[in-house]
Amino acid sequence: MNLTKPVTLGKGARAPSRVVFGPHETNLGRRRAISARHVAYYERRAAGGCGVIVTEIASVHPSDWPYERAPLAADCGPGWSQTVAACAPYGALVLAGLGHAGMQGSSAFSQGPLWAPSRVPDAGSRELPMEMAESEISALVDGFTAAAALAGRSGLDGVEINAGQHSLLRQFHSGLTNQRGDFRVRPLHGQLTGSGIRDPRRCPERALGERRGGLQAGVT
Repeated sequence: MNLTKPVTLGKGARAPSRVVFGPHETNLGRRRAISARHVAYYERRAAGGCGVIVTEIASVHPSDWPYERAPLAADCGPGWSQTVAACAPYGALVLAGLGHAGMQGSSAFSQGPLWAPSRVPDAGSRELPMEMAESEISALVDGFTAAAALAGRSGLDGVEINAGQHSLLRQFHSGLTNQRGDFRVRPLHGQLTGSGIRDPRRCPERALGERRGGLQAGVT
């Protein structure tokens, strides 16, 4: 396999190479927005031959503020659009990184409680989060939906959902951090089920796997 050869992804999206530049903390943000320094940084990656660029993970809800300059999806629209425009001459596909750190975040900046499936202290920080009620779970799903819609309006080629490290979605999957009886995850189906959920389509895992308005969504 030649990493420098173009590849077609999804329905007609063509990347100029198979090289993927993943999301990571940059400390380039201006407040909680994608800054001009971000745009220049991603443009250099595109010029260097990256076929797919995933921008720094943006929090999908204001309750998540894991580090000082962590992007907030609601504030990222202009910066996302500018990144797409800057990378377009090189043909690179640009995806928005979206996520919520949950109990692995920090309350230092939001001055509010961390969200988590259960009231279990984080193994690293020992910070004790609040247990999410159905209203917070609905707000999380709505936050991912709104962020993906904004990414589509901003011209991005897709979104990448963080369900791995530092992820509230992963915390719902783990029996170490999800000790509740009303919202459990079926490992084979990725669905939250139980007496506390009225509509299985409202679970975060189900909602995030859908294609919305032609926007491609991936979960990592």
